[in-house]
Amino acid sequence: MPFIFIIPLGVVMSGSGDFRRLKELALGMSLLYVDDNKGLQKQAFKVLKNFFEDVSVAADGEEGVVLYKKKSPDIVITDIKMPKMDGIEMIKRIKDIDSHAHIIIASAFDEKDYLFDAIRFGVSRYLKKPIEVNVLVEALISLIEQINNEKNIKLFEQYSSDIFQYQDLMLILIEENKPLTINKKCMDFFEVESIEEFRGIFKHLDDLFLPQENFLCKKDGVNWLETIKANNGKLYNVKMKDKEGENRHFLLKVSKIPKKENYFILSLDDITELGLLEDNKSEESVKKRMSKKEY
Repeated sequence: MPFIFIIPLGVVMSGSGDFRRLKELALGMSLLYVDDNKGLQKQAFKVLKNFFEDVSVAADGEEGVVLYKKKSPDIVITDIKMPKMDGIEMIKRIKDIDSHAHIIIASAFDEKDYLFDAIRFGVSRYLKKPIEVNVLVEALISLIEQINNEKNIKLFEQYSSDIFQYQDLMLILIEENKPLTINKKCMDFFEVESIEEFRGIFKHLDDLFLPQENFLCKKDGVNWLETIKANNGKLYNVKMKDKEGENRHFLLKVSKIPKKENYFILSLDDITELGLLEDNKSEESVKKRMSKKEY
């Protein structure tokens, strides 16, 4: 849930604050300030313009919603009690547009109904009027750091997802003994369309392991998954048939995820082209292996 700060903005122009830090963090960011008090509106604009390249102002909630749709600002600062549309209603409208909108509520009002409504939107702190500029600066720094963290997490998750999905080997993320997700290559090999469908296969995956000397195979009384989890990072040879009925040779490995107890990634790397399967040791496969030997 995004942070929302309540700041009763009758700003006292004293105190230093970390102005330079805010200016660095706010580089390239936009802000919308909504207040029906023209005096406070002008005063806040002058203060905020020192830090943000793009500052827009609105006189009421209706105008604020219009400007939000038009400009999609990174941060909104709004009073609560305004004509036409109050700040709470404006926040509801903005949240309908973008549930991750970052909003600072600036108000001199202490009525419980307003505060309870604000809390429903995830208020993290409440600052009484009058408030010094340095306190506003500290609140903005904290919020911008939160925004940047969210962006970094989203970027990392997207990057990790791309790596996971498009690796040239089958990947299975499991918690304890339950698959949480699989990549596209894995879905294609097992001909499944959902993780739920794959879970049914995974329960008896060792039924698909074909016998060959020194390969991992199904054994009575031996849990294959617990065996490889107890040997984190060890490589196991596995033979399975693909959807065309051809035998394929995989290197199976389990890797424990650091700082995530009971989370593992299983990988299946197809090395059939090396020609190491007992039923693939034909002259043609040996020639193919030798021609591709770059190891």
